[in-house]
Amino acid sequence: MQQFVHAGDVERAEGFYFQAVGDKAGLLCGLASWLGAMASGASEDRTRSLEDFGVAFGTAFQIADDARDYGARRLEGERKEAGQDFAAGIVTLPVILAWQRGTAEDRAFWRRALKSETREEGDYETAVALLRHQGAIADALSEARRFGELAKRQLAGFRNNEAADALAWVVDRYVADVEG
Repeated sequence: MQQFVHAGDVERAEGFYFQAVGDKAGLLCGLASWLGAMASGASEDRTRSLEDFGVAFGTAFQIADDARDYGARRLEGERKEAGQDFAAGIVTLPVILAWQRGTAEDRAFWRRALKSETREEGDYETAVALLRHQGAIADALSEARRFGELAKRQLAGFRNNEAADALAWVVDRYVADVEG
């Protein structure tokens, strides 16, 4: 909800974004992983590792999804259309990075274009061009991969375990293999 409440507020700190993403996708995946571990009777250590896996994976997935909104390669069968976050004025990591790297003119563009009442024809295309020029999509995907690696590290205690291998595959499929 915080991302919708602060839609268009591009001057929000990067830390706010990570808090919002962690609260949204991170906690949801963490809870799902924790519940699965509890239901299977996993030890306390394994349950904690799987919860931490879920939080890191959920965060990684959300960052990658945010990059997809601006043209990162979409997954086969993915339903979300590119540009939805932009249309809603949601400030995501690619936009934050572009804002931080941008000129005064770039920042004026972001302030205006992220507000639906002042958005103009062609603004989405301009946004994508700025993000690509400033390397913001690629760097957001690098951050997603970093969280994906954190998630996979939580699986280290599950050697030779098909379920853990499947979870690592999910990380690679939805995070590590996404290209800008």
